[in-house]
Amino acid sequence: MTDLFHIILSQPLINILLLIYKFTAQDFGLAVIVLTILIRLALLPLTKKSIIAQKAMSSLNPKIQVIKEKHKDNKEAQTKALMELYQKEKISPFSGCLPILIQLPILWALYSVLINSLKIVNANDVYPFLSNFVVLFKEPYSLLGLINMAIPNIYLAFLAGVLQLIQSYQMVRYQNFKSSGPGDIAASLNKNMMFILPVMTFFISWKLPAALALYWATTTLISILQQLYIVYYERKNKIAN
Repeated sequence: MTDLFHIILSQPLINILLLIYKFTAQDFGLAVIVLTILIRLALLPLTKKSIIAQKAMSSLNPKIQVIKEKHKDNKEAQTKALMELYQKEKISPFSGCLPILIQLPILWALYSVLINSLKIVNANDVYPFLSNFVVLFKEPYSLLGLINMAIPNIYLAFLAGVLQLIQSYQMVRYQNFKSSGPGDIAASLNKNMMFILPVMTFFISWKLPAALALYWATTTLISILQQLYIVYYERKNKIAN
């Protein structure tokens, strides 16, 4: 299973990263940024579906709260009523999660590729038709010759944390998630996570090689821009209709 994962995901990413590395004047940091952009563009259809599904679910929140209050003492009736609501509105409660789950193997493969690339690239991982064309990674692993990508960097970690805070705020605002009362655990958790995730992102990125902090900052920035585009496109369609 591990070999299959490597062949299907990790090895192609290694070769793509090597190609980008060659055409970015052997700048490892720039290669990471370009690879991240390409991956996010490839995943744009899934990202769009996920965001729209989350928005659709949030629009049902008032009706969901009414059902939960009405059947708070009967979980079976509550579940049945919720399923009927989802069926009526033609919304799947899992539609927002599925695209994210599909992306996880790709993200994990990219993580392993970045970690391993900062050590050594196995020559057997390079496709034969590229072996005489690509350039293997070599020190210094830098971004524009200014930041060492192989060691932690507090500034990139801070940038990743700030961008995560912006994205979290953006998601909460876009979903228009409102509390139905002091006992609404979901709303409280949603608000807390808006601050917890950025802090976690900062401390985790601070302990990892700067290449991973750069990847996280880049992918988060792209997510922010993608969501702004999707919201704009959605509103434009509503006005047109």
